[in-house]
Amino acid sequence: MTDIKTCVPPLRLSSDIQSQINETFLWLESSIKVLLPDATIEHVGSSAIPGALTKGDVDVMVQVEAAQFASARSALDSRFSYNPEMPPEDEFVSYSGEYQGMDFGIQLVSGNDDQFGFLRWREALKADSELLAKYNRIKQSRADSNMEAYRAAKSALILSFLEENA
Repeated sequence: MTDIKTCVPPLRLSSDIQSQINETFLWLESSIKVLLPDATIEHVGSSAIPGALTKGDVDVMVQVEAAQFASARSALDSRFSYNPEMPPEDEFVSYSGEYQGMDFGIQLVSGNDDQFGFLRWREALKADSELLAKYNRIKQSRADSNMEAYRAAKSALILSFLEENA
């Protein structure tokens, strides 16, 4: 099981560690495709955004049809550990781990992504340089905080954006 992180790791530009990000994403994608060949796998999170500050982790969203969620969860359970900070839910399960020194997260979602907004948020950050700059400023302002404060600040912006752009 992955340990709960209490301190914010050093923030870096995603472009500074792009080769390691790409390698980790490709490993995750191939590892998941073996287990769930029909799933949609998307690179989400800051490491998927050019110019974004990242803690140096890779997040992927694995989307499956609602009818396939239980079997997809069982398949991922056989290979990955639950994220200790996010208890599994009926339509969402978060996994975490490490690959060659890089942390990763897998977000298994049931059905349509709209309820979670991972793709809308990613695409908004890619398309809007002012929103990305604001997101980076929020991250920098909480970089010396604990993870709870860091995540709360990020979440406030993300949730506000998703509500305004539903």
